[in-house]
Amino acid sequence: MNKHTPPLINTSSQPVILVIDDESGFRESLSILLRTKMGAKVLTAESTAEGLAKLTATKPTVVLSDVFMDGGEHGLSILEESRRIWPDVPVILMSAVASRDAAIRAVNARAFWFLEKPFASETLLRLLRQAVTVSRTRSESSQGDGTPRRSKRHNHAGERNALKVGPFISSSEGMKVVMGQVGSYASSDEPILILGAVGVGKSRVARYSAESRSGEGNDIITWDRLGRESSLIDMARKLRAKEDLPQCLVGSDIIVEDVTSLSSAAQQAWVDLLTPEREGGLAPKIGHGPRWIATASNSLSLDASLGHIREDLYFRLAVHVIRIPDLAERMEDIESLAQSLLTTLRQQDPRRVSEKVSEDGIDLLKSHNWGGNLRELRNVLSQAALRSGVLISAGEIQDSLRSAR
Repeated sequence: MNKHTPPLINTSSQPVILVIDDESGFRESLSILLRTKMGAKVLTAESTAEGLAKLTATKPTVVLSDVFMDGGEHGLSILEESRRIWPDVPVILMSAVASRDAAIRAVNARAFWFLEKPFASETLLRLLRQAVTVSRTRSESSQGDGTPRRSKRHNHAGERNALKVGPFISSSEGMKVVMGQVGSYASSDEPILILGAVGVGKSRVARYSAESRSGEGNDIITWDRLGRESSLIDMARKLRAKEDLPQCLVGSDIIVEDVTSLSSAAQQAWVDLLTPEREGGLAPKIGHGPRWIATASNSLSLDASLGHIREDLYFRLAVHVIRIPDLAERMEDIESLAQSLLTTLRQQDPRRVSEKVSEDGIDLLKSHNWGGNLRELRNVLSQAALRSGVLISAGEIQDSLRSAR
């Protein structure tokens, strides 16, 4: 971004939608549709280069880009650059040669949605209206340039704990972003959606997000896979019948784990609980809260686009989104994480006396792919510590890695 030419920031209520597609007829049709049906200001680009230039010069409300342009999947480059410059701007990717692999790549790159051409106008308009709402909500929680606005209530505590939250001891940029997001969302009443692979610690980040808000004395309630279905359905039933909720739910933080596997009845109940009363929902009847914190796999938006979960539930939840990086993305943290986990293991089991992993052992840990993330690292260290003394050797690490396969 040219430091001498600051980008234009849209401060009006009119959404600005940047459409990037190499088909002139398609661009023109979309421009007419978005102007007439949404009252949007539409910027268009016919190539990757032009799209990147316009993205740099003006902050859009939403980006809508084709995936395949200029002989390659350059829509992913648009997504990557948009997330770098404007992290709060949703990017919708679309393609006429869509495949599940392309959709997965788009979701992994953190696209807001993947849309297969051809699509109905109403489908696109519904999707864009949701994206505009999410974009504006995110912008309210940022400085205007996309960087998080730090909560006054969380300011000093967040800085003290930024590098240590349970096992989350980190100097990696990815985890600094996560902790910064937790801090910036601490004073928000909007839902928080926490995404990550198996074993990265979604439940811990969810708990810390709730604790960051609990200075006001709010209760923290966790609905796991055993209790969440009945709890969601029962809460919706009581509110429809105008019954009072238990006091502990008012103003509380409710953590709902593993969104993807919810039944259709529970999903419907949750949509009702998240939808404002003016739109036919139950949200205002809940009073001051609860604030919802949900955890799910990285593929949640793909699951929604494929119909595995309700689209409207995904959009209601995806206001503040935190993605936890895989352990393979933060290998610089392996040594400090191992140290912290060994301390926890010694406290939990006096048979484990190991205090440190040898340098060669750390090198072995760094060379592993860690498909099971922190959970797998803990299991490997737990096995090694049972066989080792104060210092865990490379051979003991190797044995534990073999037995963990």
